[in-house]
Amino acid sequence: YSLMDQYAARFPTLASTFSVGKSVQGSDLKVIRITLGANAGAVPGRPLFKYIGSMHGNEVVGRQVLIYLIQHLLDNYGFDDEVSRLVNATDIYIMPGMNPDGFAVSTPDACGEIRGRNNHNGYDLNRNFPDQFTGQFGIVQPEVRAVMNWIQSKQFVLLANLHGGSLVASYPFDDSSIGMSTYSESPDDDIFRSLAMTYSTNHPFMHLNNADCVAYEPSFSNGITNGAEWYSVPGGMQDFNYLRSNDFEITVELSCCKYPPASALEGEWSSNKAPLMAYLARVHSGIKGFVRDATTGVGLLGAEIKVVGRAHVVRTTNLGEYWRLLLPGTYNLTVSSPGYYSRSAFN
Repeated sequence: YSLMDQYAARFPTLASTFSVGKSVQGSDLKVIRITLGANAGAVPGRPLFKYIGSMHGNEVVGRQVLIYLIQHLLDNYGFDDEVSRLVNATDIYIMPGMNPDGFAVSTPDACGEIRGRNNHNGYDLNRNFPDQFTGQFGIVQPEVRAVMNWIQSKQFVLLANLHGGSLVASYPFDDSSIGMSTYSESPDDDIFRSLAMTYSTNHPFMHLNNADCVAYEPSFSNGITNGAEWYSVPGGMQDFNYLRSNDFEITVELSCCKYPPASALEGEWSSNKAPLMAYLARVHSGIKGFVRDATTGVGLLGAEIKVVGRAHVVRTTNLGEYWRLLLPGTYNLTVSSPGYYSRSAFN
């Protein structure tokens, strides 16, 4: 994590670091914020995006490619038009390692080893979030509590959670009402499929579905899958984000090998650089705007943005901002806030 602090010191107008909490053993859950004016407050109208890696401590490719991404964004700002445009227009948050205790005890150069997957208390962090069907599994762990608080303290728009052990982009829902493998469709299934395709099609191999990571793995058409159709995951972060916040999340399995040798990591960055950048850019798709009091012009907190025909509500920030991911098309919107008349737009 000293590298993150070093980069924040080198680029004080573009980067700052902070911790959202502590692991069981007291390690910081470190985040770097990258945006123009990173040491200032939020910029009105600038959407919040985040990447999280190594939720399972033994799955290290995500951790490393996010470190490479941090370097890429900061080293190339002002020289690369795509980088400069995204850093200027996006409030980017990157947490390379959500499970530092697990990472610390993981076995290097071990593709299938499970040591380090769970946190120090033996909990799988991706089974520890409140679940829509089964409720809470076990005691909420410090790492999960910290990330839940972070999720609900800021109104993120888009996230990808990076894992390892396969090569596929998985989208909600991750669990099913029957607790078994079956397609579990969210109200925004078309958007999630498109987001997953953005990652897989920009990856040189993922969309080809020829990784054959394990013999019993199903076929992933175009390198994407509905999470629950692959296998049901109760208590996952992906569904929590979608159901409890404005944040749309997919889970990306980056490599067959969970902890490859160091010599393989630069190649993993080469494969994931384009999809990481393309997916980040998707935070700017859909519609956005402000909801304000017509008399005072003050932004309204918690106003509800509803797309007719979609059972998923997005709420405004304390500045009245909203971002609603949508595919190109024609939609009817309704905006409502307590104490105000609702307003509809038919397009």
